[in-house]
Amino acid sequence: MIAQPKRKLTALLAWHSEAAERESRRRQAARLSPSVQVDSWNAEHPVGTPVYVRLDNGTEMETTTRSKAQVLSGHSAVIWLEGITGCYLLDRCRVRQVPA
Repeated sequence: MIAQPKRKLTALLAWHSEAAERESRRRQAARLSPSVQVDSWNAEHPVGTPVYVRLDNGTEMETTTRSKAQVLSGHSAVIWLEGITGCYLLDRCRVRQVPA
């Protein structure tokens, strides 16, 4: 009888930990200048990198990058993605691990 609540608590703690890690990465990225963000991203991730992007409605979509990251209008680090019109902030993208 105790196993079910324990599993729910474990799942809740795991979700909270993941959410805290995402928020930490988002805050760290926000502290970096756009050009530093872009240079860092481009050094580690070539065009065609599989990513998750957080859409405007809050859901995540699996896609791949179709450009290098760029600084848009001198103030925003952005990237263009397959299947999406326009660009998204790098802060809203995270690399997706693809099984070999």
